[in-house]
Amino acid sequence: MTATTPIVVGVDGSDSALHAVRWAAGEAELRAAPLRLVHVCTVVPPGYVDASGPTDALVDRCRQWLWQATEAARTT
Repeated sequence: MTATTPIVVGVDGSDSALHAVRWAAGEAELRAAPLRLVHVCTVVPPGYVDASGPTDALVDRCRQWLWQATEAARTT
């Protein structure tokens, strides 16, 4: 892994995800590598026909999870 290869960690709002973020932040610092936090949101459940897109509440929740993860990484 080179210094330009980011360390990627998934965020889903769980305590275990925040634990993984803290671990990944420490590894990124040790390796002088960028840290990338990601979240994937399923906006249309399987078999659901109306694909009108994500709701504002769903997008807000995802942003909140990423903000919490960012804060956890910064304080590590």
